[in-house]
Amino acid sequence: MFSITPDRQSIHSANDSTISESAEAKKGALWNRWIFQELVVHAWVTNLQFINDLSVKTDSGMTKWLHWPTGKQEHSETSIPGTEILGAVFKKIVAQKRELLPTICDTTARGSDAIFASELDKSLRNALRNARVEVICPPNDRLYELAQIPPLNIGVRHISPGVIRFRLTALSKSLGLDSLDSASRSVLLDYILSDNSYQSIGKCQAPLLPILDGTYRSFSFMGARYRFSQKDETLIFEDCKAYLIDTTKLSQKALHIFTTGIQSLQKYTSISPWSLSGASWYCQLFVFKDEISRRVSDDTIYRPDISVEWIDRFWNWAIAKDRQEVVTSLAGLWLLPLAGQRYHKIGSASKALGVFGPGHVAEVLRGILETSAEASRRYPVFIGHEKSPATVDFFRGMGIVMDCSSFEELVKWLTLFPGFLSELGNDERAGVVNCLGTLAGQRLPQPVRKRVTPLLRKLPLFRDAFGTGPEW
Repeated sequence: MFSITPDRQSIHSANDSTISESAEAKKGALWNRWIFQELVVHAWVTNLQFINDLSVKTDSGMTKWLHWPTGKQEHSETSIPGTEILGAVFKKIVAQKRELLPTICDTTARGSDAIFASELDKSLRNALRNARVEVICPPNDRLYELAQIPPLNIGVRHISPGVIRFRLTALSKSLGLDSLDSASRSVLLDYILSDNSYQSIGKCQAPLLPILDGTYRSFSFMGARYRFSQKDETLIFEDCKAYLIDTTKLSQKALHIFTTGIQSLQKYTSISPWSLSGASWYCQLFVFKDEISRRVSDDTIYRPDISVEWIDRFWNWAIAKDRQEVVTSLAGLWLLPLAGQRYHKIGSASKALGVFGPGHVAEVLRGILETSAEASRRYPVFIGHEKSPATVDFFRGMGIVMDCSSFEELVKWLTLFPGFLSELGNDERAGVVNCLGTLAGQRLPQPVRKRVTPLLRKLPLFRDAFGTGPEW
């Protein structure tokens, strides 16, 4: 090292106020300062460029750091002010936009293309390397001095979840993440979620969301909604694997963020929880796809492939969501289970007759249906079962089915389906008449009597005694 002083101990700082401006020591300090901050820095940068041009491509980023100056250490007592050149070399390389900064990807990069990290745990380092995100993470003997450049505002950005989201989005647009392994995606997913900045997360187009069909999708809303399912919902909405997040591939950290932040995620990202509107979409696209594509207008359809267990599970979930919105959201879908593996349309003008409960009328009507299989198959009758009493009560309370224990509703249903009586034998028809008589014996308000009387006159309740005359 060239200097006008006999040894390093004689080097003075140019800011030393104890030395006269005209003193030789002062001039020497200025000379030495120029040597260390200009000449040596320029020479070192030129040397790094020369070495880099000659280096083999397999040289690692850590190996490349060996050619750099050793940095000032945090507890160093031997450093002489003004002689640390590591930071000066770093800043000059960035300012000159040279592609000389060693990265964790075993490459060198420009400052504008790289991210500075003072520390990286092993899993995140490996994930960023596999994604080819160029991160500068100096070794310990260079870290302290470089980390003091406040805050590296010379054109190199500090690592943060937001910065990584931006870089991953850029890489995804160039298909740079297509071959990324699942373990790396999981680590990167945890990291970009760690600041809970949901609005920014929603702009990330990197495919990090694990989907049940084996693919990965982004948080950016591009027209498709990916559903985050709770445990019971996975059993209900199991057919749309291309839209279901695979929770088994989420870490506990990510799973907690999804669970607690689902409302914010729904607002800003492509992720949504299951709602009644989502359930309607699912039924149209998967459960009743054929009926809708064929524009089936029948109020009742035969679907032996739909299990009663699935229907019970679906309704228990739907009722717990929002009792008031269920009928509106699911209108037009064949979700009311009938006898004979048939399903009736919700919101249909021709409602099904609810034949359930312990009442006398319900017991009589159930007995009639058991002996008249044809009638139970051809007409919309909801019997219900003991496994889901809450569902049965909901159907009755919300007016989805007509209540057989109501005189007016039973008469109205028989008026809608007069052929039901024609299917019955004499004994069964007499049983229906007895049920009507039992209900009519109750105190009925005058308005109800007025509405029901003309309907009763239209019903074929009795046959001619000799079996030759018209029914009346």
